[in-house]
Amino acid sequence: YEDYGGYEGQEYEGQGYGGDGAGGQKDLAGDIDSQIDKYILNTGTEWTCIECGKCVKNRVHLRNHIEAQHIVTPGFPCDICGFVSKTRPALRGHKDYNHKMKK
Repeated sequence: YEDYGGYEGQEYEGQGYGGDGAGGQKDLAGDIDSQIDKYILNTGTEWTCIECGKCVKNRVHLRNHIEAQHIVTPGFPCDICGFVSKTRPALRGHKDYNHKMKK
């Protein structure tokens, strides 16, 4: 896997690994998005990961693949229970599944 600038287990922008403030998380998210963009190739009708050759029709699915398989992140903690997800989409899924408010 590609090393992502040494964030793993280190502080980022003065924030804890999960980012205690919105600024740290926004900066980290922007950096991850920029890194992901380097792996994407538009071949006309499909989007291709230049690292492994995976082809998909939906760009978002490829971005999720790249973040999960080719980018090392510091993890994304759940603000409700503290569970740490490897990717932002995994954190959204965790929250939807585990913390959905009942009506």
